[in-house]
Amino acid sequence: MLLNRSSVYIRDLLDIYKDTYQMWLPTAGTILDMGRCTTHKKEAVELSLKGYNTTNIARNLFHTEEAIDRYLNHFYKVSLLHLKLEAQKKTICYLLDSSKTLVDEYLELINKYEEQLLDDNNLEKATISKNNQYGT
Repeated sequence: MLLNRSSVYIRDLLDIYKDTYQMWLPTAGTILDMGRCTTHKKEAVELSLKGYNTTNIARNLFHTEEAIDRYLNHFYKVSLLHLKLEAQKKTICYLLDSSKTLVDEYLELINKYEEQLLDDNNLEKATISKNNQYGT
């Protein structure tokens, strides 16, 4: 409103910024991971699968390391249910109390990195170690 531009135009500018500088512009939506903006959960997981550590991911996405670890833990639970137990999307949503949209994002990543996830054969260990790290 202040800039007399549509929200679509502003969204496009934010996307251009992200593509140009390879980082999110720190707005309330991106820092707090709220609203209808693009979620950091998917981006955090993808960076992790590409070999980035939690500290670097958190710094890049303006999140805490604990938040990034929560995202990764949740992703590995979805991966475990999908790849090892062959659970359906509806079941995964129910068991993990997750939205269909988030599970869809994770399933997209699981399909993209399926060989790596299966080769690592660490889905169970990743999930267990993350839970023990915070005493859950």
